[in-house]
Amino acid sequence: MIERAKATAVLSVTLLLHLVGCRTFQSREPLLHMLQTDSTELAVQGSIVRIGFSFANMVGRPISGYCEPRLERKINEKWKTLPVNSLGGCTEVTLEPAVIFHTQFEMLTSNIVEDLAFAGLRSAGSIEGVYRLRWRFVERKDPQATRGRPVSGVSNEFRLLYPAR
Repeated sequence: MIERAKATAVLSVTLLLHLVGCRTFQSREPLLHMLQTDSTELAVQGSIVRIGFSFANMVGRPISGYCEPRLERKINEKWKTLPVNSLGGCTEVTLEPAVIFHTQFEMLTSNIVEDLAFAGLRSAGSIEGVYRLRWRFVERKDPQATRGRPVSGVSNEFRLLYPAR
């Protein structure tokens, strides 16, 4: 009987430590796959690049941020954030838990080329390459809050291509 009680106590403590450990890990995890682009290949047509995407707040709490996602390009297996100026305005965004919406991120192709050079990525050559979107938020309702856990939503990888001529 005493052995059974000891085994139950050890199992209970082990389970408790496991649950606390998982909760601790999850509360520190700042990178979530909350963004999904409409396509894994986007043809650059004309002077504007349009990237359609869906966003889902999977954090379980309201999140707030500014503007739109940032564009990142994969260079030599590392992600480089480009200081791309989108064509959309910069507004505050607050999203309640479980909210899903679809929108479009637009930028000038010339801005991408300039931003590649500005970021010291002249060796990147063409605008063609592998990209992703990253959108940073804070786990709060107020985008101007200085406190709150930072959360980054990152999209799937997608390729920008010039159409075949």
